[in-house]
Amino acid sequence: MNLSTFSPAQGSIWELPPRLAASWAMTSHILIVEDEAKLARFIELELKYEGYRVSVASDGVAGLAAARESYPDLVILD
Repeated sequence: MNLSTFSPAQGSIWELPPRLAASWAMTSHILIVEDEAKLARFIELELKYEGYRVSVASDGVAGLAAARESYPDLVILD
């Protein structure tokens, strides 16, 4: 795809091919750091449904400890 002629109607330049996206999801670990329990649970369930391994921490201190312990691929912070 030529980025100089890219338009949003053509789709996302960040979109992975389905086979690669599924493979990445199945092996990726996401850490959610969120102090609102219901929101954290909602995000956790959605990501698990998509095939990600998910951990949740309720505050920054717990999030930092979890990140040091498990080396997540992505951290979601509020």
